Amino acid sequence: MNWESFDAIHLIRLASAIVALVTFAIGYVVASNRWRRNNTLKLIGMIFSSPVLASGHAYIARMIAEGRELSGDAIPKEVEQKILPVLEFYNFLCISAHQKGLHRYTLVRHRGISIRDTFYCVKGYIDARREKLNRPGLYCDIEEFVEKNVQKRDH
Repeated sequence: MNWESFDAIHLIRLASAIVALVTFAIGYVVASNRWRRNNTLKLIGMIFSSPVLASGHAYIARMIAEGRELSGDAIPKEVEQKILPVLEFYNFLCISAHQKGLHRYTLVRHRGISIRDTFYCVKGYIDARREKLNRPGLYCDIEEFVEKNVQKRDH
C-alpha cells in the first residue's frame, strides 16, 4: 500500500469499519446477556411449575419459617423425597451460573436468598450425607454460590 495515496477517504472507510465492528460486538454482548437472563428466569420458574419441586420448596419454606433445620441423614424417606429434588435443582442452577450458562445476577436477585436459606436449613443433612457417602464435594456448588454471591446470614 502506498502511503502517499492514503487520503481522507481511506480514513473514513477505516473508521466506519471500526465503528461497525464495535457496534456488532456491543450488540452481540447485549443479546447474549438478554438470552441468558430470559433462560435464567424460565428455569427459576420451574420451581413453581413442577409439582415435585413446588412441594419440596413449600416443605423447606415451612421448615425455615418454623426455625427447624435438618441434621443427620436419618430422616424419613418422604422428607428426603421432598428435599432432594430441590437440592438437585438448586445445585444445577448454581453450576450453570458458575459456568456462565445462566445469568448469575438474575439468579442471585430472584432466588439467592431462597438458595441460601435452603442450604443452611439442610446443611446438617448435607454434611452427614457427605460423610456417609464419602463425597466431600456433595452440593459444594450450592455452598460456593452462597458464600460468593449471597449475603451471609448470622448463625
